[in-house]
Amino acid sequence: MMSEVSFRGFFRAASISAILAGVFLAAGITLAIASSISIDKSANDLLAQIHAHRFLFVTSIGAFLLSGIFTIPLMPALYLALKEVQHTYALLSLTVGVTGVMSNLTDNILSYSLARLSERFSASDGVGKIASAAAADVILSSSRVAFALTLLLFGAGTFIISWAMLKATFPRLLSGLGIVTGISSIIGGMLLPVFFLAVIPSNVLYIIWFIGLGYTLYRRR
Repeated sequence: MMSEVSFRGFFRAASISAILAGVFLAAGITLAIASSISIDKSANDLLAQIHAHRFLFVTSIGAFLLSGIFTIPLMPALYLALKEVQHTYALLSLTVGVTGVMSNLTDNILSYSLARLSERFSASDGVGKIASAAAADVILSSSRVAFALTLLLFGAGTFIISWAMLKATFPRLLSGLGIVTGISSIIGGMLLPVFFLAVIPSNVLYIIWFIGLGYTLYRRR
């Protein structure tokens, strides 16, 4: 059986990845707020706003995409750290978390396609604008589903892995924060169709949790 010492280098890499996930998530939120763009709008209004603030919108999507990518190494790292004491929970969290990340990447790719569509919308008249708005409606519907799935699945994965961390050699404060963060993400996913701002609490909590998790994994022996 391989000891955790064998994975120390991977834990260090995952710790840096966790911190970067938190940093890019914070950057994405900041840029999204600065752009004043929300997907909770009609297609016409959204495309017009994206065109007016295209740089901020594309940069925020890029930051969210990088944040999602940097969460990927965390899942196998936490599985390796917990598999000896909480194998079932660790494996379930790994499976649900990876599915959540795939949903997150899909959402960001769909959101980026809106930036390209906004250029066509701005340059078109009449039928062209109607066609662009219709395409944006389809993309928006798909993006909202993918975003809700991201919140639900990644929230479930966070809750499960944090529950397992309570039984292992992880700080109880970090484990408790992860449980609260997971619950907040699940609630945000359920409320997303009627209250878009419900996603804010979990995003803020994830920033803190990612950075705390990165610090903990870096110091792991």
